[in-house]
Amino acid sequence: MHLNYKQLMTQKTEQTNRHAFAFEGGDDLTTMGASWFISYLYHLNMDSEHRNWEKPKTANGRISVFVRTERALTTKGVSMHRHYVEQICLMSPALLSKNKIGIRGERVIAMAKEPLSRMVTHP
Repeated sequence: MHLNYKQLMTQKTEQTNRHAFAFEGGDDLTTMGASWFISYLYHLNMDSEHRNWEKPKTANGRISVFVRTERALTTKGVSMHRHYVEQICLMSPALLSKNKIGIRGERVIAMAKEPLSRMVTHP
């Protein structure tokens, strides 16, 4: 079962006046973009030739958020990046297809399901 847009997004947050994913760390994942996050993680851990993450003009800012959240933990002590991957695997392919990097949602989910241990523990 995939979660739809309304299940995933909160009302506009007071601080940013925008919608954000309604789970722990969701505001940062919203800033990066779920599909972008998987694309960049895939590039770092699975296939260095994969470059879709470079397409947005905001890639450098997204990398900043990625690096900042890389060592973060959820309140349950889980790696924030692992948490993001798990949440993304539950998202609807239609939602994930709404990206600026040219990857269909089904492919994003397939990329996210690659071995999590390799994807979230790069040096």
